[in-house]
Amino acid sequence: MVNSNLYSNDADVRRQEIEKYFYEAPDEETLLKLVKLVEDPDKGVRNSLSILLTTLDNPSIPGLITGYVSSGNISVRNFVGDILLKNGNKSVKALSDYIDAGNNDDKKFVIDILGLIGNPEPAEKVIEVLKTNKDFNVILACLECLGNLKYEPAVRHITPFYKVNDLYKPTVIEALGKIGSGSVQDFLLHIYRSEDELTRYAIIESLGIIGNTNALGILISELKNADPFLVGPLVQSIFNIKSNFEAKILIDDKTANKIILLIDAIEKKYINAALNVVSNNPDIDLLPVYLKVFSINLELDERIKTFFADNLEEFILKVPDYLKRGNKNNVELFTFIKELIFVGNNQFEQLKLNGSLNTLIDELVEQMKSENDEVRTSACDLLFSVDEVRAIDSCDLIITDPNVWNRLNLLDNLSNLDPCKSESIIKQLAEDDEEIVRERAAFLLDQQLSN
Repeated sequence: MVNSNLYSNDADVRRQEIEKYFYEAPDEETLLKLVKLVEDPDKGVRNSLSILLTTLDNPSIPGLITGYVSSGNISVRNFVGDILLKNGNKSVKALSDYIDAGNNDDKKFVIDILGLIGNPEPAEKVIEVLKTNKDFNVILACLECLGNLKYEPAVRHITPFYKVNDLYKPTVIEALGKIGSGSVQDFLLHIYRSEDELTRYAIIESLGIIGNTNALGILISELKNADPFLVGPLVQSIFNIKSNFEAKILIDDKTANKIILLIDAIEKKYINAALNVVSNNPDIDLLPVYLKVFSINLELDERIKTFFADNLEEFILKVPDYLKRGNKNNVELFTFIKELIFVGNNQFEQLKLNGSLNTLIDELVEQMKSENDEVRTSACDLLFSVDEVRAIDSCDLIITDPNVWNRLNLLDNLSNLDPCKSESIIKQLAEDDEEIVRERAAFLLDQQLSN
């Protein structure tokens, strides 16, 4: 007998009743009653029911709930779909059987879930729908599903849809790319040059997944004259195939410089591949490229930091010209140089003695005039680390800084100096317009007197 608490008007009572079956499996009669709660309006009840229906070892559950994908309530439909997806392979038969039962919206929904589950068992059923159904969205769902199922016999059924409707093309290419095989690669290479940029983009990405060394040569050749829009996916696919086949590649200087020129425009996800492809050319100066992409990717930064540290003097000499451009990563570069000073102060002392730091020091003073608050204070911090005397001489730039936190930060830098060097500047800040600055300055002056 089903406990009446499942029908309680109190959602908490219904939820608690469901949770009792976490520890003791319900009988079939109770399970039928529990399944009806997929339509319960309370989120807490549905969450508990989802846990129950995805953890119970009962093969009948998918068959009991699949019919709800036809619900007119989209939240019920999606809730049931999520449970079916979580049940994975246990849901495949019930979903496959329901393909013929529902309307086109239901067919698409069910086929989408089957594709996400990834079990190839229903592939032939999906192919049958692809061959007979005329609904645009159902056809797209079938194409995407067959790609996700990686069902190679589906290739001959998918390929004809490439010419049926231009809107099918990206999905066809993506599906074929997931399935792979030599015939797919040949097909993609055959249609490549006759297609527009968006379709080429999809073809390139697919070749990066399934391509072999033959495709690698074609992609490298294409890179030479490719539009900027395609450079990112091209270098990524070249990198993928190179890695998969442990192939050695060497691009010419013109192509390498083209990638470098476009590095700012390439999507972040392609940067690592672009650098890998470029770095194979021994004639390319990587330091300017690394300066551009520094701070884009934490994993990549570790590699770049090592390169900068290994080429310290060259790095220090080239940084000033780069900083003049007002880049987005100036602050990150200031922070990194401070780190370098902390771990390798002797090297910096040597650079200072031979004059290699002079240009950087001059540029840091200029950066303290930046319109960006963070750039000004970061440049000030670094200048104190690099050249204390020049920093003291340049303090007027921050004493009058419009940002109160920058003036407070200056006081923090001054607090680390010998009082005879900092006292006069701190006294100026003790007369600041902002009370918080005056109080901090007064505190430092009192500390100096007590010491």
